[in-house]
Amino acid sequence: MGILSPGNSCFPFLARLRSMEVSSRLDITAVDTLRAVNVAVTEGEEDTAKPPPETVLKAILEAQRDQTADKSLFLEALAGTPGRRWELAYIAGKPAVVAARKQAGKARIRRASDDGGVKDGNDSWYRPLERLLLPWTRLRDGLYIDSKLVSAVQNFDAGTMVNKNGVYRLLNGELLQTTVEGPFSWNGNCDPPNSKVVCNSKRKPSSVCAFRPTVATFTVGPFKFDQPIPEELPFDQTPIRDLPFFKFIHVDDKVAVAMGRSGSVALWTRMVDS
Repeated sequence: MGILSPGNSCFPFLARLRSMEVSSRLDITAVDTLRAVNVAVTEGEEDTAKPPPETVLKAILEAQRDQTADKSLFLEALAGTPGRRWELAYIAGKPAVVAARKQAGKARIRRASDDGGVKDGNDSWYRPLERLLLPWTRLRDGLYIDSKLVSAVQNFDAGTMVNKNGVYRLLNGELLQTTVEGPFSWNGNCDPPNSKVVCNSKRKPSSVCAFRPTVATFTVGPFKFDQPIPEELPFDQTPIRDLPFFKFIHVDDKVAVAMGRSGSVALWTRMVDS
């Protein structure tokens, strides 16, 4: 039985502690950690089988610093025709991101000054216990999203360059659903991937997906209501700085990770194509 199996311990924080000790000894990359979230979520594993939230946040920041990733492949992995669906699995707010980034910087300085003789010093040895006894401190590491309580899904269609996202399930029920839909651009390109038309940016940012909702849909049981969302300028004339956007850090066939305009980060897991 694997170390991350729920059956290994009746105390989740002990299982998490062992997982962090083992990962520090093995050559596990940041991407390995991010992809492990998909495995745990899609197989319906309990929390003890998931990488600890603090480990996920650390992996996201490591992936963000990686300059070797081929970001030209991100759009193809993210969007399909008629669309690829991604379910929100993990979020961390800007304060958590800033704190983790500072902590990682201090750890790198300590390792450099001590020739690698000091561990990361990220207080991971007591964090699982602290999270268990002081639940409000969990915000410091980000949070997993329980899809049984709320299912938030993004759909990116590369054929039409339309994004649809919303909440499709609340409290394990589908009585109430709300979505927004509208065009999206990739690095300033509003047309499908084969097009060379640049619409709303004079410069080419890296892996930036800007979007604008143009219609909101509310569904209550059998009733469905559409509400147009007014826009001051056409989407293709609006600068990216004036739009909501994601800057994608990593995308593959299992997970997508991005930082939002607010500085928060999110991780989605790929859903089975319908």
